[in-house]
Parts: sequence; structure tokens; C-alpha cells
Amino acid sequence: MSKRLLMILVAIAAVSTLSAQTPRLDSRHWLVDAQAKSKSEYVFTSFQALNEAINSRHADTLTVYVRPWVYWIDNPNDTTIHRGNPPIGMSITCPVLTIVGLGATPSATVLASQRGQSQGAEGNFTMLDFHCDSLTVSNITFGDYLNVDLDYPLNPSLSRRKKSNTITQAQLAFMSGRTLTATDCRFVSRLNLCPIINADRSTYTRCHFESTDDALNGNATYTDCDFDFYGSRPLYTTNGYGAVFRNCTFNVRHNSPQYFTKQPGTVTVLDCRFNAPADTYVGWTPDVPLWLRCVQSGNTLNGKPLFIDVRNPQTTSNSDSKAYEAARFTGNVSPRRTTVKAGRDTIMLRTSVLDRISHQPTKAESLHWSVEKGYERYATLHPFGSDSCMVIPLNDSNADKHFYIAATSADSLITAASELTVEPSELPVPQFTAEPKLTIANGRVTVSYNLNLNGSSDCSDIRWDRVEPSNHGNSPSTEVAATNYRPLQSYRLRPSDVGSRIRVAIYPKSNRSAKSATPVCVLSRTIKANDIAESFTLETNFSDLPHLDTTSTDDNWSACRYKPADTDAYEWNKDDPGKFATPWYYGHGVYGCRDSIGLLENIQGARLVYKPKAKSYGDMDIVLDVTPAKTAGQGFSSNRMQYMDVYIKYDNRTMTGYGLRILRTLKHGNAVDFQLMSFSRGSATPVSAAVSSTCYRRNCRIRLTYHARLLSASATTDAQPSDPSLPNSVSLSANVAPNSFGDFAIQHTGTTGEGQTMLRHLSVKWQ
Repeated sequence: MSKRLLMILVAIAAVSTLSAQTPRLDSRHWLVDAQAKSKSEYVFTSFQALNEAINSRHADTLTVYVRPWVYWIDNPNDTTIHRGNPPIGMSITCPVLTIVGLGATPSATVLASQRGQSQGAEGNFTMLDFHCDSLTVSNITFGDYLNVDLDYPLNPSLSRRKKSNTITQAQLAFMSGRTLTATDCRFVSRLNLCPIINADRSTYTRCHFESTDDALNGNATYTDCDFDFYGSRPLYTTNGYGAVFRNCTFNVRHNSPQYFTKQPGTVTVLDCRFNAPADTYVGWTPDVPLWLRCVQSGNTLNGKPLFIDVRNPQTTSNSDSKAYEAARFTGNVSPRRTTVKAGRDTIMLRTSVLDRISHQPTKAESLHWSVEKGYERYATLHPFGSDSCMVIPLNDSNADKHFYIAATSADSLITAASELTVEPSELPVPQFTAEPKLTIANGRVTVSYNLNLNGSSDCSDIRWDRVEPSNHGNSPSTEVAATNYRPLQSYRLRPSDVGSRIRVAIYPKSNRSAKSATPVCVLSRTIKANDIAESFTLETNFSDLPHLDTTSTDDNWSACRYKPADTDAYEWNKDDPGKFATPWYYGHGVYGCRDSIGLLENIQGARLVYKPKAKSYGDMDIVLDVTPAKTAGQGFSSNRMQYMDVYIKYDNRTMTGYGLRILRTLKHGNAVDFQLMSFSRGSATPVSAAVSSTCYRRNCRIRLTYHARLLSASATTDAQPSDPSLPNSVSLSANVAPNSFGDFAIQHTGTTGEGQTMLRHLSVKWQ
């Protein structure tokens, strides 16, 4: 007899013994048994029948026993697309509810679904939504088997294969109420696990969890639990009382650094064991802020002592000897992060402390306030009472100072911090030491000037305009370039500048001054044809774009928000129209592009257009360097028609031409599809096969060309190959009809934040 068969027989025997024990049933004690023959009003064969009875009888305090079986909360054979915000499989309302599995193990009793984002649902499908003041669950498996096989050895006929290898959001349960208690339960899914989240207070004991990212309850205590991590950031963030892990086991099932949170938040990890590939780095969060304070003690990695986030030791605030006591409290300083100017601002810091046992705010007595070592000269502290401190910032240097201010209780059980950026004290607006001068050479107009900066940095705002030659520059003008990063002292001339004059407006400013309210303007002579560089090429790192609006003029940029017709099936977030001055902004990104600077989408549907001088165009070549915020190669936040189109040989007025589409699909969770497209009045038609590739990651170079009826595209990255079953580069081509268009444009239908794509460099050539 095989060992596996013996284990199955033992499990069946144990289940049969328990199943033979019939609990006492009455108006407050009910039974769910898929094979029940009883006609009792307290016995139900499905959770659908149970929930109908709860609603019709207005049950307010109820214990539900569940015999071993697989109970489908949502019909896995139902092909209907579930919708909602989010779509819910079943809502259960009962003020005090207890659910107890009667099997020998939690895996004997399974509450199941098999649906997720864009795979049977429009939105993040959630199996259960509990409305309970108090919810207790024990000895049960909650599972969404969209991306995980359901193996049920007690009755193999109830087993079911996963629907897809493409991992999308498949959530288990929400709860609206005061307390959740889960004991000896299993929570199984992948992305966005959500193991009954959102209660005011949640505790999990001897439970099993398996998931990828954005999965766990960030306001909970986990004791004697075990976790299988298939992603590197199981918590999106922590809130309220934070997350506490005691005597838990973490099995790292991937080869990346293991973090706890995607966004910073308080985490406590005590006497836990990490089993992971050798040399795995374990940290709190990828980007560690100075205010973050977490607690750790007695942890190991592959049997050896582990100090979590050794690269940022200031994040750990408590000693091993008091760690268990410290885990009772979570402290916070408000504001967590702020910027002030020396000589002008003061700020009041206030602490708040929450007691995880009493579930009540408490006071920290005898707090000691301190400035980060080495930065004491940049702040004076004036404590007020037991929980407040006034900070007077000081900074006469020529650079911002970035440090933390900590509040620590006398017993060291509570430490919290605030992250402070102190800008230097203000100086007068710098003055020119000589009049600015313009020169024209090598296809560029350059302005030279000198300011009395007194050691500070030049942060002047410089704007370039194309002006008609009449009226000495007082006629209407068009802004063609502006400062978005460093002072833009040079402007590359464009064909449409011929016959016009270029005006530069300089608003003097240093990093220690306000910006001058009045610019100093200098006007060039009339631009001639031989001033333009031969074979004009548009080349930019996007730091010189003018202030973008919807106005389209020759040899200039415009931008708008646009929702293509092929996204009509998906509702976008309705941003306040006044919230953003432009659909794009220049700055630093997040996640995969956090170490870079470039042009980023400010709203979903951001569209960017460059219209060259009006004429008939032939061949065209585009090279675009991008870095997505997503790091796994999936490019966009979801597969709800989220894509980026790069247009070539395009007419923005009629929305007609050609392009390359980069699209997240259901096929892969670590790749996107590349496909050549033809556009006619905004409607897209493929002109090549779609190729799935993992190359849409760091430093992705996209080349799109049209030459003598041949449209071709390639994409490469300097990121190492991530999946041997998929190509790490792309090459596409298609024969298309000629046109005379020359516009370049980009359309991004992905969400912002972690769904952004940073545009880093662009080169466009026309013939």
C-alpha cells in the first residue's frame, strides 16, 4: 500500500468519525451538509440555502457547522460575467456568526470559488462579504481556485483544475464589523488573497496562507501561522494597529527579495522562521521612509539568525528583551512626513499610541524627543506635555536637509518618528550680474547669463516662445519649450521656426529664493533656413516640453485625456477635471522606475502628440526609451484593455495612421503583447500577429519604423530574461499602404501610480 493511499484512508476514517457526530441543532445552531437526507429546518445542503434562511429568519446569533465537502459559493460553471465594485459571490449578514468545519483537518471542508479579475468578473472578484459585528471561523479552507488546483483527496471527483496560469486578482472575503477570529483555517489564492479583511480587529491562529502580492490583512495578529509566499510583497500596507506575526513560518517560493509591504507600514515579526533560497534579502518594504518603525526579535533565515532590513537598521525600534511587550503597542507621529522652510515655518508633532490588547488609544508617558544623530543643528525641539513637540527648523546651508525626529517612551517600548525635510532659509531673488545674451549656432538657440547666487543653486524657470517677427515680439506667441527639471538654457530649432523669432523668458530663482514674478526677456533675430540643423531630428528626454494643453500647432507638443472606443466596456476612475493641470508630469516614478526621472502619466487615458511642420512625409523612424513601474513584465495594472500605443505616420486630426500596441492580456502575468496596428478615425485594426514578450521592463527600447510600405517594430531591454518560455525581445513587420502623415503620438490607457510607464528618451526622424 502506498504512503499516499494510506494517508488518504486515515484521513477518510477520521472524517467519517467526526461526521458521525451530529451536533445539537436548534434555532442558533445549524448544519450545512451537502449529502444530508434530513428534513430538519436547521440542516442545509448548500451555502446558498443557508444564506437564504439567514436572511428570511433574520438570524442574529448563529453557529454554523459544516460537514466535509467542497461547497461552491460561486458556481464555477457559470459563464456570466460578474460585475460590481467589487463583484461579490455571496453576502452574508448576521451580527454574531460562527462557522465551524467538522472535518479532521481544515482541508476537509472547503468554501470555494473560481473567478477573478477579467476571468469571469469585471473587477476584483471577491467570494464572500460578511456583515457581522463578530465573526469566528475555524477548521475550514477558503479558496479561490482560479490560479490554483483544487485537490480534494477525500473525494477526487470534487477536485478541479485551475482555470488559468495568468495570475489576476481573486479575493476571498471582506468583512464589515468589529472582530474576526480565525483558527486552524486555510486561505488559498494568489493575487489579492484577502483572507477576510477589514474588521476593526482580526486574529489568526494556526492558519495557513498562500498568495502572491497585495494579499494579507494589514490590521491583524498572526500567531503560529504558516505562509507560502509566491510574491515578494504580501501586504499592500498596514493600517490601524498594523500587522503582528508571532512564531510563524514563511516559505518563500520565489527568487526575489522578500518584503512585507508594498507601501510602508508598521510590521512586528517575533520568533519567526523564513525558509527561502540562499542569500534572500528580507526587508520591510522596497522604499524605506525615515519615519518607518517596525519591531523584530528572534527570527531566523534558513536556520540562521536574521535581522530584518539590515540595510536600514533605524527601522527597528525595540530591543529583543522587550520585543513581546513592545508588540502590544503601535505608535505614530503626525505628520509622518513634511517639508518646512527654515526661518519661516514651525511644526507641531503629535504622537498617538494604540494598545492592541485593549483595542483602545493609550498615552505614552515621558516621551523623549530626539533628532537623528548628525542632524541636531538643523532643528530645535520644544516638547509640550506628554505627546507633543514643537519643531523650529534651522538651515543656513545651500541644500535641503532630510532627517527624522523620533519620540521614544522611557521604557523604550514605544518609538515612532516623523520624517522632516528642512529647506534652507530664504534669500532674496538673485539678480543678473550682466544682461542675458542669445547665440544661434549648430541648430540651437542658447541663452547665457550670470546670477549672484551666493553659493546657492540656479533654479531659474526658463521658457521659450516662437514669436512672429512683427511688433518686436509683442505679437501672439507659442510656447515651444520650458524648464521641467534644470534651467533650460538651450532650445533646438525646428523647421517651423523659420521666419519667426525665438524669445526666451527667464524668471530668476535659486534653491533658496522665491521665483521672480517678472521675467527678463530676450528676443532673437528672425530664424533662417540655414539655422536649422540638416535632416532635422526631434530628440528629447522630455525635460524640455512646454506647458502642455490641447492646442495643436506645427512643430510642437499637445496633450489631452482621451478614452478610445475599444475601452468602452471598462469604466475609468472619474478624476476631478480640475485636479490635474496636465495629463502628464515630469518627475520621479515608483517601483520599477523609482530610480529614474522622466515623463509620467497623471491620469488614465493620457495622450501626447507631436505635430511636425505641415507637409507631405515619407519614411519615418522612432526610437523610444521607456521604463514601466511594473517590474514583472506585465506592464499595466490589469488586463482591462490597458495598453500603450506608439503612433507613426499618423494624422492626429483624423486619428488615422499606424502604430505599435503594447497590451496586457490574460495570457501571461509576466509579459505583454506587442502588435502592429492600423488606425482609421480612432478605430484600431491589427496588421500583424501579437507576440508575447517579457521585455517591457527596465530600460525598454522601442523602435518603430516605416520604410517603403514596410512597417516594422522591435523592442529590447537590458533586464535579464525572466521566463525561458517567453522571448525577451520583439521583432514585428507588416506591409501597409503608404500615407503622407508625419505626426508622432502616444496613448496610454493604463492607470497611474504603479501602472505608469515612464517616457525617458525619444528620437524621431522624418524623410
